[in-house]
Amino acid sequence: MPLGVGMWRDQLATVVGGRPVILTCASVAAATELVDHVRRLGAAGVMVIAVGGPGAGPPPSPGTARILELGEPAGSMFELLARGRARLAVPTPELQAEVDAFDPERTAVAIGDQFNQLPSVCGRPYLAHRAPEWVELEDKVVVDGFWDRAGVTRAPAAVVALARPELRDALARLDQGDGVVVSADASAGWHGGAEYVRRVTSAGQIDDVVAAFADRARSVRVMPYLVGVPCSIHGIVIDDDVVVVRPVELLVFGRPDGRFWYAGCATFFDPPAEDRVAMRAVAAATGRQLRAEVGFRGAFTVDGVLTAAGFLPTELNPRSGAGLRPLTQALDLPVPLLLDTIVAGRPLDWRARDLERLLVSSADEHRAGSTYREFEQSLGPDHGELVLADGEFRTPAVGESADLRYEVAARPAGSTVRGFPVVDRVPVGPSVAPVVAAFWRWADRELGLGIGPLIVPAATRS
Repeated sequence: MPLGVGMWRDQLATVVGGRPVILTCASVAAATELVDHVRRLGAAGVMVIAVGGPGAGPPPSPGTARILELGEPAGSMFELLARGRARLAVPTPELQAEVDAFDPERTAVAIGDQFNQLPSVCGRPYLAHRAPEWVELEDKVVVDGFWDRAGVTRAPAAVVALARPELRDALARLDQGDGVVVSADASAGWHGGAEYVRRVTSAGQIDDVVAAFADRARSVRVMPYLVGVPCSIHGIVIDDDVVVVRPVELLVFGRPDGRFWYAGCATFFDPPAEDRVAMRAVAAATGRQLRAEVGFRGAFTVDGVLTAAGFLPTELNPRSGAGLRPLTQALDLPVPLLLDTIVAGRPLDWRARDLERLLVSSADEHRAGSTYREFEQSLGPDHGELVLADGEFRTPAVGESADLRYEVAARPAGSTVRGFPVVDRVPVGPSVAPVVAAFWRWADRELGLGIGPLIVPAATRS
């Protein structure tokens, strides 16, 4: 067990030990790891309320948790989150009865996912939830003002109405030779995964953007397209301190039609030392500003692009992001529970500097990452291994070592495809995006996914 983990686990045991625990999440599989952790920390029992269905990945071991699947259809992440929040905010009599039967003495503590905004579920308080003013900072049309107040260098940008004349003017003013990126506001609610973000390189594409965003936004942010490696940097606000972790590569690919294609994250990529220092400084400044402006606590992530001029932020997520998983997966530590306990303001001995050293050293020593997407096609469960040769993946010959493992899992409305680069076969340092793009070319060809061409980000610094 890595140095120091036991100290934090012992403190977290005081939060859930001897109490029933209710976990709410998008899918059953999303709760599997945390079920194991809270059971080992002494929880009196565990109930999992999954808004959707089973999800991709193994479920909790038999007998370790009571499972409830609400069965909401799996649309986009935004749709699933919105439907789930509505279902949990006003539970049906059947759901209320199930929770009351599980927790008749009403002593349970509820733990949600990183998107949770509800203070309670079925009368049981969540350990923590997101404040509305935290959520508002995810809106891409307000974050540039935040960067300015925090003293963080950013790219030029303009917020304009979702209208053809305004967009044509912004394109002319902000295009630095590679087009611009247009991002929808959050007037219709949160969106992520590059779902309402488009690259525009000519005035002829503006009509398509207006049509695509018409039901989602009233205004948009326009900024120059940034050439480089998409990255994120996590921080954790604890009391009057900010813990900062190491950079994570975001696997975001371009499409010929201007859309972006988010497909996971990984920690194999190492920015140059000076860029790593600069990214960590951005996270520290962001954490301090979050605490000062909105009383923020817990994990956040700054997403951006490592360009030839250095790292430039593009969005702020005042919550943990997908990158926290590969950063911490080597630690025997229930990170979601730790973060919620920090948000809750429990007066525990967090030892911020020790926690930072633990997280950074573990993430640097244990590289990880995966790529994943959901598809409408119904594909049977499958898994296998692939070998990378001359830039393309193929089935390994007898005796060949795999470079990547893949899984295909069914879901209620389609399938999930995931790829896992074999850690000791991936070079540490370069961007892993070319390898991941090769996997999706294989998957498109062999599984008939209809992905089409993907544009690999250009690495401008090494």
